[in-house]
Amino acid sequence: MLLDDEGGTRLKTPGSHDTHGRWQRLADLLTEGQKAGVLREFPTQTVALAIGGAIDGVIAHWLAHPELDLDAAAAELEEFTLHAIERRS
Repeated sequence: MLLDDEGGTRLKTPGSHDTHGRWQRLADLLTEGQKAGVLREFPTQTVALAIGGAIDGVIAHWLAHPELDLDAAAAELEEFTLHAIERRS
């Protein structure tokens, strides 16, 4: 969050901040999961970007439509992501 001229808070403009560090940390975690044998093989940077984009999309929608059940959306996004990256027997 940023402070506006009156001392109140305002949100950053979407896309106006550098997200490389955020997604690189997630890619590193995904790589650790692959090395531990918990996650299937996939390009971790691409998947980290996809996960981050999904999170940003849900938040952007919630900001415009606060009636969205954010807890339910977060739970579904988590379930969706886990099914996409988990190693299957």
